[in-house]
Amino acid sequence: MSILNRFADVELTIVIPTYNRLEKLQQTVNIIAPQLKKDVSLLIIDNASPVSVESNLIIPKLPFDGRIKIIRNQTNIGGNANIARAIELCETRWLWILGDDDCPALDAVSEIKRAIRSHPEAIFIKSNFRNKDHRWRDGDVVCGTRSDFFREASTLGEIMFISSSVVNAAKLRADAAKSFHYAMSCAPILSAILGGDLERKEYAFSSCQFLLEPASPEREETYSTLTLLLGVGLLRDIPTSRETAIALSGCIGRTAKCWRPRQVMKELLFNQSSFSRSRYLYLEIWRRFFRLGSLSLNIEAIVCAVLLFFPRVTRQFVSWLKQVRVLKFRYIGNVEGSRL
Repeated sequence: MSILNRFADVELTIVIPTYNRLEKLQQTVNIIAPQLKKDVSLLIIDNASPVSVESNLIIPKLPFDGRIKIIRNQTNIGGNANIARAIELCETRWLWILGDDDCPALDAVSEIKRAIRSHPEAIFIKSNFRNKDHRWRDGDVVCGTRSDFFREASTLGEIMFISSSVVNAAKLRADAAKSFHYAMSCAPILSAILGGDLERKEYAFSSCQFLLEPASPEREETYSTLTLLLGVGLLRDIPTSRETAIALSGCIGRTAKCWRPRQVMKELLFNQSSFSRSRYLYLEIWRRFFRLGSLSLNIEAIVCAVLLFFPRVTRQFVSWLKQVRVLKFRYIGNVEGSRL
């Protein structure tokens, strides 16, 4: 018998994948617990944290027994694979994957149910969220195809952010394996959507709001820039329809403007011991990510590539610039002196 069989009557499962963030998790659970009903349950997946969640998390008292369940992985399987387990373990039709350090709204469950009632056949429902990478929508937007879904997204980050969306787990289970196969993409849910026969399905952007505020700064440390950008490029390797592949490339291109090649170059130079490895990783990120961006972005990428591949030429060029600058100041000083 499956671990969630006794939750057969619930409509929504809230899954919180977590690792070593007990204090943040406790705050999130304190907000979510009062919102649990007979048709809503909470499942916490502990990714083998050093401090056991089951032994140390304080579970609030609820009028309904068994609404909160904790599962502990035997070993740390990685953050993305832990997220992918949400589809595996969820047996309700609807699934909300909530980050352990995200702040849910006090009426988040009601907002989710309102969004579901508005779009009962949707595969993916994205809520409003105040962030520079997210578009705020005053009304609902319904996409009739998967390719339109990627065209509507302002950036890939908008639909990668799991806590601001609910998914129809019943329609994704058949393709749940894709979430594990492409876990390194940093977008296991999108991997299942891309890999399934889900082109002519409904996707929605709802005006409802599930979260109160952006994630804490700690979330930024979960993934390095290199891991994220290399991972995003893997999404284009997933076999999917031609229309979706084109729309996905456009979405990645819009996302590229949120990052700069010089950021990648700095991280490579400071964090990679091997210079040849830094060159390889930079070319891979350029090929998978920045190449789909604007012309100005690619020009910057070329300049950074020169800095990485030809350090001797770069040092000579910088030295020449310094000399030109000195000569320029001398010339301006002489001209101004002659005027006096």
